[in-house]
Amino acid sequence: MSRLACLLFAVALCAAFPLAAPSAFAQVRPTTNAQAAMTASAATGQPILAVAGHTGCVYCRQIKDELTSATPAAKVAENFVVLLMDTDQTPSWPAWDQQFPNDGGGVPKVYVVRADGTSMYAGSGKPSDLDKFLSRYLDGNGKVYLGKDLAQLNRDVRSMNRLARRDRAAYVKMVADYSATLSFAAPVAQFVDAAEELASEAEQELTAAAETLEDPAAPAEKRLDAALALHELARDFEPLAAEHARITDRIAELEYEEKTPGPNSPAAYFTRAGLWTEAQAAEEARQWADAVAKREALIAAHPKTEAARRAADGLDDLRRRAEVAAGRE
Repeated sequence: MSRLACLLFAVALCAAFPLAAPSAFAQVRPTTNAQAAMTASAATGQPILAVAGHTGCVYCRQIKDELTSATPAAKVAENFVVLLMDTDQTPSWPAWDQQFPNDGGGVPKVYVVRADGTSMYAGSGKPSDLDKFLSRYLDGNGKVYLGKDLAQLNRDVRSMNRLARRDRAAYVKMVADYSATLSFAAPVAQFVDAAEELASEAEQELTAAAETLEDPAAPAEKRLDAALALHELARDFEPLAAEHARITDRIAELEYEEKTPGPNSPAAYFTRAGLWTEAQAAEEARQWADAVAKREALIAAHPKTEAARRAADGLDDLRRRAEVAAGRE
C-alpha cells in the first residue's frame, strides 16, 4: 500500500471513529484489528464488543464517544475488548462479516462475541442504553483475567506440565481450582482439558489397583503396593470432588468385600497400607520419634506381613535419628 493510500485510510478511519477528548477516567483502548481483538479476548476471557460502521455514521461516532469518555458505558466497557471497524476500509471486516452474520440492515452493526468465539449478539443500531446493554452481556460471561491475575494464570499454564511430573497432588489442586472457575479464557480451557485427562488417569489407576488388591493369588508386595496406590490416589484427588468420590466409594466397597476373609482380605491390606502411609508421612516431616512409634505399632499389630517387613527395614537408622533429635532438645 502506498503512503498516500495509507494516509487516506487513516483519515477515513478517523472520520468513522473519531478520537474522543482524552479523559483521566477512560480506560477503553479500541482496536481496529479483528484478529488482535480475538487473540486478546481468548487470552483474557474478555468478551468482544465490536462495532462496524462507516464515514458519516452519526450513531457510530456516538458509540465511540460514549466508550472513550468518562461515562457509565465506558466503565462497563473496560471489561470488553473493543473492536471498531470501518465497513468500507477495515481489511478484516469482510472476514468478520462472514464469520459473524448480522441480519440487521444499516449501521452501526453491533456484536458481542464471547472469548471462545460464540456470538452472543449481532444486531444493527445503537443500543438505547449502552451501559445496561453491556452489563447484560457481561453477566454470565465468567471470570476475566487481567493484570496480576492474568500474569499468574500464564505462569501456571507454563508450569503445569512440570508440576504434573513433580507433584501430582499440587497439580491436581491447581487444575481443580482453575477448572472449577467459569471462564472462557483459552488458558483456563487447558485446565479443563487437564481435569478430564486426570479423571481418566484416576479411573485407570483405580481399576488396576482394585483388581490387584482383590486378587488373592497376587504376591503380597503387589497387593500392598496396590493398597498404597489407593491411599495415594484418594489423597491426591481430593480437590476434584467427583473423582475423589468415585475413589473413596470404591475403597469403601473393597473394605467391606470379604472374598478372602482375614489377614489376606483387601480390607486388611488397606488397613496396613494406611498405617504405613502414616509412618511415611511422619518421616517426611522429619518427626523421627513419631515415625519410629508408628513403624513399631505397625509391626506389633501386623507381624509377619509385607507391611511389617517394610516397617522393620531401616528402623534402626530411624531410631538413631530420633535419639540424636531428642539429644538436641
